[in-house]
This record gives sequence, C-alpha cells and structure tokens, in this order.
Amino acid sequence: MMNKELPHLRKAIYGQPWAITDTWLDAICDIFEANVSGANPKAFEAAAHDLFDDEGRDYQVVDGVAIIPVMGPIFPRANILTKMSGATSLDVFTRRLDDAINDDGAMAVMIHIDSPGGSVMGLAEAATKVFNARGGKPIVSLAEGTAASAAYMIGSQADYFYATEGSVIGSIGTIARIDSQDRAMKNAGVDSVIFRSSELKAAGNGPMTPRQEDSMRKMLQTFFAMFKDAVLRGREGIDIEAVATGEVWIGSEAVDLNLIDGIMTFDDVIREWSGSAIAEMV
Repeated sequence: MMNKELPHLRKAIYGQPWAITDTWLDAICDIFEANVSGANPKAFEAAAHDLFDDEGRDYQVVDGVAIIPVMGPIFPRANILTKMSGATSLDVFTRRLDDAINDDGAMAVMIHIDSPGGSVMGLAEAATKVFNARGGKPIVSLAEGTAASAAYMIGSQADYFYATEGSVIGSIGTIARIDSQDRAMKNAGVDSVIFRSSELKAAGNGPMTPRQEDSMRKMLQTFFAMFKDAVLRGREGIDIEAVATGEVWIGSEAVDLNLIDGIMTFDDVIREWSGSAIAEMV
C-alpha cells in the first residue's frame, strides 16, 4: 500500500457507518493509526505489499461440508487492515461461497463465524447472496465465539443458524466514529482550509455542522433499516424490534429470541450435515 492510498483508507474508516461492536471499531482505528504513524513508513509499505501477496480463496471440506470462515472484523475488500487484524474480506467470502456451492465434493456449506461485525459497505449484497443460495445445498451458519452485528446479518441468511453454548449473538445496529484531526494539524503548524460545493459534501472532513450530523444519522438509520429487513427475511417470525436494540445474548438466550435455531458444536454440525448424513436423507 502506497502513502497516497492511506487517506482513502482513513476516510473509509472514519467517514462511513459500521455494523460492528464499539470496542472493535476503536480497535480498528487504533490499528490503523499505530501503523500509519510509525517511524518507518517504507517498512510499513513493504509489509503491506507482503501481506497482499496471497489473498486466497481456499476453504476446507470436512466429511462433505465446505467450511467458509467469517473471522475477525469484516471489510468489503482485502486491505492492510484485513491482513493485520485477521479480518474477513466480503469479496473473498462471496467468491468462496460460489466455489463451495459449485464444488461437487461438498454436500453442504458451513459459514463458520467468530466476528464482531464490520463495514456496512457490500454487506447487504453479501447477505443477499447467502440468502439466494438457499434451496440448493444446505447452508448452515455456526457461531463459535461471536456473531455480532454484520457477522450476525450474514449468518442469519443461511438455512439454519446455530451457535455454541457460550457464543455471543446479536448487536443488531449501526455505529459511526468521526475523529477530527484539526487540533493535531494546527498543533503541527498546518492550517487546513476546506472548500465544498455544498455543506453536506464530505461530512466529517473538518468540524461537523448540525446539518452534517443529521445527514450522518440519516445514513446510519438507512443502513439500520436494511439490517433489520435482512434479519426479518432470513429469520422468519423473529420479533425484530425486541432484538434490534444493539444488545447481545448468549447461547440459549439467543435461541429463545429466535436469533438462532439451537445450540450445536462444530463437530455436531459436521455430523449432522456430512455427506453420508445427507445421502441418507435423500
């Protein structure tokens, strides 16, 4: 990644809504700032280049079940943060899903989730892709750790959604963080003048006006509505207003709220949807 690309990544982090837990949004911002402010930017660029050498589309097939991971924070495409934070790229995820569906050696697909959520960009499209895959090979989501926010939205679109007993489920909502660099720039002797074609252009670049804040809230609510609609589509009969509070629930609590279908371990899912088990059903 070259220096000229860093401002674009900064805007992608600070200037858009997220469907992620607040602690992980803070962590993503900290990872970015720690790396771009490093003493050796050339070393950072070299490390970024090495990290991008292998984006990979591999997935594992165990007893006829293709296992597609959704681990760590979720981004629309692979970037330095997906590599440095062990994150998931939606671009890679959807390609893996296509490959698994077309894989003659896979009788079922497991979306294996341990993620706090992530970017809203590309999220609705990825969730729809999972939902549209229903009716062919069984699509089973399994939360093993955390399925929060964007990760829950993806998982909820499968034919079945299970979680291990201690997994954390939910956090349905959107969030945004705007960090002003104005004071730091002025302390460094830099005075920045921003010219806009209209007040709402590039909101968040410089001090925010009340109208810009309202615009950001409106965008948050739009993505929030899309989130709720997707969950309603994937989890028929769910009381969306009862669960779209930003809260999380653990294991059986999530079952009671119809957020998931039941409690299963990784091995349980493999046994239930192995090639031999499906062959017996047919």
